Amino acid sequence: MKKTFTYSNASIVYQTKGEGIPVILLHGFGEDAGIWNEQVNFLKNHCRLIVPDFPGSGESVFLTNKESSATTPHPPCTIEFYADCIYALLAHENITGCIMLGHSMGGY
Repeated sequence: MKKTFTYSNASIVYQTKGEGIPVILLHGFGEDAGIWNEQVNFLKNHCRLIVPDFPGSGESVFLTNKESSATTPHPPCTIEFYADCIYALLAHENITGCIMLGHSMGGY
């Protein structure tokens, strides 16, 4: 199921599939959640997958001031910002424990 939430002037799009222990799949720089399609097809029968696009990747976008009624530009795209974004996603989904898998930047 495709879902969206807003975090720090960004609209974050993510997919959820399956049931059970939460597993978060984090893509690398210059990619999007689609990089995990083969893994999702296998793992969806074994766990609850959450597969986000990082802000500025795939379908996740930074909102303009007009769209968000914010007065400041989007925050810098740092590893700390992305980590905060994923933390907010976990809180949004009421997840207190999970397995997190990533590659490249998503592994940082």
